[in-house]
Amino acid sequence: MNINRYMQKGISAVLATAGRYYAGSREGRAFLGKLGPAMLEARDRRARHEREGLHVPPFLIASIASQCNLRWAGCYARAGGGCGDAP
Repeated sequence: MNINRYMQKGISAVLATAGRYYAGSREGRAFLGKLGPAMLEARDRRARHEREGLHVPPFLIASIASQCNLRWAGCYARAGGGCGDAP
């Protein structure tokens, strides 16, 4: 499996969902009108870097807390099954 293709499909799915969600409002369509081209430019820029031998991942995961309690709603470790309730 090519992880870059897999992640790019994830980005496409997020954009498709956002498109359906925001299509009903003028502000949402304006937001998508800026987001879509920026995402395509980022994809093309990553592809150029890959051809030059530099890997740039499509997603950046950043932890914004100083301590992890593994309980916040957006915890990717818990969502991915990387942790549980055991000590």
